[in-house]
Amino acid sequence: MAHTIQNLPLQAESGKIALRFYTHRLARIYAGWWPFFIIYCIAWVVLGSRNEKNLLNSFFLIPQGLNLNLLPITWTLSFELYFYTMLGILLLFPRRFLQPAVLASGLFVAISTICFFMTDLYQPRRFSEVTLLHEFFLFPLILEFAAGFLIFHFVAKHKSAQAWWPWAMSALGLGVAAIYYQLHADLLHPSGLAGFHHAPQRVLLVGGASVCLVAFALIAPAA
Repeated sequence: MAHTIQNLPLQAESGKIALRFYTHRLARIYAGWWPFFIIYCIAWVVLGSRNEKNLLNSFFLIPQGLNLNLLPITWTLSFELYFYTMLGILLLFPRRFLQPAVLASGLFVAISTICFFMTDLYQPRRFSEVTLLHEFFLFPLILEFAAGFLIFHFVAKHKSAQAWWPWAMSALGLGVAAIYYQLHADLLHPSGLAGFHHAPQRVLLVGGASVCLVAFALIAPAA
């Protein structure tokens, strides 16, 4: 997204640019999802599944509980739409505010995550208190979107002064730490790092490794 926005024209008509960017993002997601939605919906009806689903929210990828999604894995697409919506809104303003706004949003989510972690919100005993605010709008996964956006601009600005090996070693170290944590930590849920209860650790270890790997790919010399 950082690369895509960088290639957008700088014009006074920011509203048209923002609208075009957003409609293109929506088209890319829904054009791929809606055909599968129809297939899954037909199968859901034909097989006579008794599991309750919210088809309208599933169709438009509106955030909701995983058990209500026609296809649970589409929760990832809801987060993509969330990020695209934020960027579309930010494009209404002068482009110089874009990076600071993404950074500020990331810091806000990071601070919120620390507060939630310190108050044991991610413990199973408090799961009944979790709302969409916690598991979507301020979910730690948002930090990965912000970090990916910001690392592109950081590397683009400092590429000539950057060595590739620290990023590669960091990616390797965090990746190994993520595997070790998944295998040996006192997991609060069978799904481990993939579950809500370990979201902060997942973003720190897996997300951190991913960001470092992307930075390495951007800096590493071509073969």
